[in-house]
Amino acid sequence: MGNEVVPPAESAVRLVAAGVVRIPAGLVRAGKTAPDDVAPGGDRSEVIKDTTSPFNPGKPVDLELFVGRLPEIERLRAKARAAMTGRLEAAFITGERGIGKSSLASFVGHLCEKHDGALSVHVMLGGIDTLENVVRAVFDQLVKNSTERPFLDRVKEFLGNRVTEAGLFGVSIKFEPQEEDLRVLVNNFVPSIAALTEQLRPDRDGLVIILDDLNGIVQSPRFADWIKSFVDEVSTSQRRVPLCLVLVGLEERRHMMIEQNPSVGRIFEVIDVRPWDRDETRIFYANAFAKVGIAVEDSAWPVLQDYTGGLPALAHEIGDAAFRVDEDGLVDKADALKAVVLAADVVGSKYLEPQVIRAIRSKKYRDILRKLALTRAFGGRELASFSRAELKKISHDSEKKVVDSFLRRMKSLDVIVEAPEEGRGRYRFARQLDCLYFVMEGIKASKRGGDEDKD
Repeated sequence: MGNEVVPPAESAVRLVAAGVVRIPAGLVRAGKTAPDDVAPGGDRSEVIKDTTSPFNPGKPVDLELFVGRLPEIERLRAKARAAMTGRLEAAFITGERGIGKSSLASFVGHLCEKHDGALSVHVMLGGIDTLENVVRAVFDQLVKNSTERPFLDRVKEFLGNRVTEAGLFGVSIKFEPQEEDLRVLVNNFVPSIAALTEQLRPDRDGLVIILDDLNGIVQSPRFADWIKSFVDEVSTSQRRVPLCLVLVGLEERRHMMIEQNPSVGRIFEVIDVRPWDRDETRIFYANAFAKVGIAVEDSAWPVLQDYTGGLPALAHEIGDAAFRVDEDGLVDKADALKAVVLAADVVGSKYLEPQVIRAIRSKKYRDILRKLALTRAFGGRELASFSRAELKKISHDSEKKVVDSFLRRMKSLDVIVEAPEEGRGRYRFARQLDCLYFVMEGIKASKRGGDEDKD
């Protein structure tokens, strides 16, 4: 049975050799029986698993479980190393929802701190919609990341009485500026960063600032203009500014910034994150389950790989569900299918737009989506295009009557988009995650014996 840690693909091997990624050495834990200790066909009822799931839905992956992305890692680290010599570098990590953009950014930030002499500051901007609060968040995270570092006192001295310390159970350090301070920092970001990086030396050569979750701030034209202005200021001044600026967001967020200021499109090197391949998916699951002494049966691998579709977000949701349903330290096909059913509701509520959920209350629409997704989800055809005629071919007679209204509605919701590059009158799913969700939802319905919903 497939209860060993799967040998990594070439990219993972190189990371392991470099000491960047750790592959769990085995499944045996002190005082407990691990799956490798049970003979094939033996009794696994005494296997005891850890109580904490190794999966982190909705959060960047634990560093030790990071898989793949070697070309993207190397490109980002090259920019960070160049920045540490005293010049500004900029990158934009993009990719569809659930692809692991934040995990990649977090992992690269860790590597830049460990190997490239940088201080990494990863800032989540969710809900922030003003430049003043962007700057507040950047400096607050910078102060927190300086805690227990040899340069903390120098950072505090630079920021003056705007840094406060408090806490009954250990010291909590915060950046608490006045509103006027924030306005000054917004208008003088370049000289402030240049001066601050001097305070970090010789302990750190510069900064990697990661601005993540841009949904709120990109609505403001001020943000794109501010980015452009401080890049121009650096390029026209003689200042040494060792800064690598990394933005993380959906491609439509980048396009929104470009629409607001077309020059922004020339500032960033775009890092487009692609789905895992099947080997990388298997490595991730094997290593995650190995952390808690759980093996994976051969029959379960196709289910885990197919329904994950190379999306780390789905891997965490399905993996966490499999961890919860497993009772004997061995994830078999039945466990994997149960996990898909459990994960479907969570994925729908987290990742699909509410208006899409409302629209698919129509049983006919939902059934069409399931069939369409099933014909396109597996075998490397996740976003394969289809025509109206092909859609009718897979639909029942009653469903054929609503195909045209279905197409109009799904296009208006951006679930399905036109695919002119594939030919006239062809369509495809806008996002792989949506496609895979409808496949998972179909499995859930079949397990429950069908839907009871009305049109």
